[in-house]
Amino acid sequence: MADVEVKPGRVSTLAITHKAGLARLSFVGSAAAEVTWDVADAGARAVARETGLSANLLLTPGTYTARTKVGDELLTVTFRIAAGKARDIMLGH
Repeated sequence: MADVEVKPGRVSTLAITHKAGLARLSFVGSAAAEVTWDVADAGARAVARETGLSANLLLTPGTYTARTKVGDELLTVTFRIAAGKARDIMLGH
């Protein structure tokens, strides 16, 4: 953690370095489907819940499981995230 001081009338630049990757979740199917994404880490701890046909999640490196229920169908995928990388995760029919 660091303190940042911004002075009035001065342009400031701040660079933040973090170890994270992007998971782009997408449902492939009916555009009218109601989709809720539940994402858990390798220890089965919930890390995100998003609603919509797609969701972009910034995650620390590791293994995750995404689940969504569409109608009576439960869709599940396990994926890995690496620092600085983006992954497209598609579920559906």
